[in-house]
Amino acid sequence: MSTEEYANLDVTYDSGGWIEGHDPATIEQLLNVEEKVALIERHRPANGRTMLDIGSGMGAYMLAAQKLGMAAVGYEPSLTHSRIARDVFGLNVRNEYFRGTDERFDLILLSHVIEHIFEPAPFLKMVVRSLNPGGRLLVVTPNAAAFSARATGVHWPMLVPKDHVTMLTPNGMKRMTPPGTSMRVSTDEYSYEFMATVGAAIRAKPTSVAGVISPVLTGPTAKVRLLKTALTIASSPIHALAKLTGRQGALIAVIERPNEV
Repeated sequence: MSTEEYANLDVTYDSGGWIEGHDPATIEQLLNVEEKVALIERHRPANGRTMLDIGSGMGAYMLAAQKLGMAAVGYEPSLTHSRIARDVFGLNVRNEYFRGTDERFDLILLSHVIEHIFEPAPFLKMVVRSLNPGGRLLVVTPNAAAFSARATGVHWPMLVPKDHVTMLTPNGMKRMTPPGTSMRVSTDEYSYEFMATVGAAIRAKPTSVAGVISPVLTGPTAKVRLLKTALTIASSPIHALAKLTGRQGALIAVIERPNEV
């Protein structure tokens, strides 16, 4: 898909307005920055010092990268998201779609971006050109083969946003390995994710993923903890089986460019 076609999509993701007005420390907590530190630390290449975040949102992964001593650049088409990242956190976020760049990075992140791309294979091929030798591209996207997806069927919340045009399974992701790179694929999910997904599907078909998530994030902390505990207990048998079989809710692909000889 061309950049122009992508730019003309009537996107349904959260505008970011619900988080404005909070102090920076609270925003960091709501964005789960510490969890993102762990993800980057687990997947970045050894001695990785630079990161590109395509679809950087409000800058959660960029903040995580900074905590690990990495320099980060972001591209984010949402005006509100990019403004929060720049004005609240002083991050280097460009309010535009990614069209390729001559810059090179040790780690490139596509977190919940690939499902918005009509032609993901050419897009991945373009993105890996911006990797340094030995660099890695980390892709995080909903897993269409997850137990939660199969249990909810056509009511799977990830099918609700009209701009979710490419939903992938692990096998589908592997078929898109860019030439000259290697890929490894795994899955992950929150311990409470199965029942949270089923509950979201049962609810009155929210118009966006944000319609499910934002009210939970902004609720009283004690109630959030209690809800997550209850959902974790209810999800535990399926969560354990999903972990063993690779049927967890999130698909994680690590694409690596080899070191030049």
